[in-house]
Amino acid sequence: MYAAAAERWPNDLALLLGLGNGAYASGDAAAAADAFARAVALQPDNVAALNDLAFALNALGRREEARAAAQKALALGGPWQDAVRDTLRAIDRAAQ
Repeated sequence: MYAAAAERWPNDLALLLGLGNGAYASGDAAAAADAFARAVALQPDNVAALNDLAFALNALGRREEARAAAQKALALGGPWQDAVRDTLRAIDRAAQ
């Protein structure tokens, strides 16, 4: 459903986040990272999109990119800060 809608409305942030979350939930971290990267390209200062991108990149073992996305999200502030800190901790744990 999300994939077809994202093809029709490729610049819809909510659809891209839904597509990424669905891909991640089904075990496809690469497709999730792609969808989240597209969301970040649309809205580079969207903390939720950056955090989701960081989480997916971490799952792919791309720790430095994941850390950079999460650190940017943390620097932007806002109500997602606890989630972003959790993502940074997950990245640190995975790097050990």
